[in-house]
Amino acid sequence: MSNVVESQKSDSQDPNSTVILMTGRAIHLKNRVMEILENEGMHFHDTFFAGQPGTKGGNTFEIKSN
Repeated sequence: MSNVVESQKSDSQDPNSTVILMTGRAIHLKNRVMEILENEGMHFHDTFFAGQPGTKGGNTFEIKSN
């Protein structure tokens, strides 16, 4: 897990990278999820949550494959 966190932090600092969070977590949890991630120093250029307007699918696999 620490390698994922370290990689995310490194990639988010790279001006040539766009870092996106795609999750099957419900949109109503977005504020809490983002609070937890930001407290860990993780930042994203964009996010996609289940049930978010404009996303297709109800779980992580469906969101990522659409």
